[in-house]
Amino acid sequence: MIVRARPKFLATGQNTGEWSPDPQRLYFDHGRSALSFLLTLLRQRTGRQLVVGLQSFNCGTVADAIIHSGNRGMVLDVDPECFSVTPAIVSKSLAELDVLLLTHYQGLINPAYAEIAEQCGKQGVWLIDDAAQTEGSRVNGQLIGSLADFKLESYAFDKPFSSLTGGALLINSRVPPDLQADLVRGHAAQPEEFPRKAQLDLKALDLLMDWTTPEHYRGRFPYNLVRRLLGAGVPTQAIRGWLVHDPATLPAKVGRFINHQLTRLSPAFPAVKRLHSLKVKILEQQRATAHRPGIKLWQPQLNRLGLSIPIFPGVDVHWNRLSVLDSEAGTLRGWCAAHGIEAANYNWPEPLHVLFADHPRFTMNGAYAASSLCARRVVNLPIWMEELP
Repeated sequence: MIVRARPKFLATGQNTGEWSPDPQRLYFDHGRSALSFLLTLLRQRTGRQLVVGLQSFNCGTVADAIIHSGNRGMVLDVDPECFSVTPAIVSKSLAELDVLLLTHYQGLINPAYAEIAEQCGKQGVWLIDDAAQTEGSRVNGQLIGSLADFKLESYAFDKPFSSLTGGALLINSRVPPDLQADLVRGHAAQPEEFPRKAQLDLKALDLLMDWTTPEHYRGRFPYNLVRRLLGAGVPTQAIRGWLVHDPATLPAKVGRFINHQLTRLSPAFPAVKRLHSLKVKILEQQRATAHRPGIKLWQPQLNRLGLSIPIFPGVDVHWNRLSVLDSEAGTLRGWCAAHGIEAANYNWPEPLHVLFADHPRFTMNGAYAASSLCARRVVNLPIWMEELP
């Protein structure tokens, strides 16, 4: 995570309006929980282990969800121009797939979205839009999620909509009614997130929004530590002093060490839970705010550096950070470092074909040259909501 990519539509103390939940959006405590829940139910209904296609340039928690659901994964390479798969890549493995998880990266909807959706439809492959890194983008007027059977969302602190932790599964109307009903019933049967955790998450979210500004930020801000310290009764001013004003102090270092150990000892894949209603309310209220693209903020400087923003005909980009391929020499990283801007591949620096190379549940095919290229050269650039046009 990079703290400069923080929620775009959450303002301290302003999300108090009316709200009504979307019945087709099933909220979970994490995005990976939503994916595991869906894949588990599809496996149970089919009566066999499913093969899920997913790209290598991806988040490791996606692979964890496939494992947790009892299914198998087939790892695909990507097109470095759009950081996602192409119809040609999909066609090579489509006959072997039951599910395709289509990743849309950093606001850039897959430019071949319609063609890939048509491929899956003809083959009888379930299509899941992984929109954990994209919200509100369109290609030729088609909104992300509109052509898939399901859509996944994520609400971590580095996402435009946030409840600190959380995710959702959206069910498209084309899904058979009996499956829709099973999903809704199954979701209702999951335990709800503990109220105390929900309250601490929202308090930490409020504090983080107050503590992170364009003038003062730190990459990889340990927001889990903020929640844990609040739960332990540590005064907020003490937390702020340790983590914001002077992160080099001994108490801050001890706190981060303890947080790391607690995270390491946590279950690899926590039990699936429904998101608490307090957090659902906050998310639904944020959705009332219109999207504002921020891509123009970086375009002039990238042009001067000889780099280009990924632009495709008919595609618009909505997100709270922008990602581009740096030159092999690291021109963009060098320029950012010279201007005091942290910039790197903060999301997926190690592709899945490396992380899960020897895992028995994953099938690898090919050299994954493009995925390795993206992991090595992608740069995530911040877009502060205060600076948006």
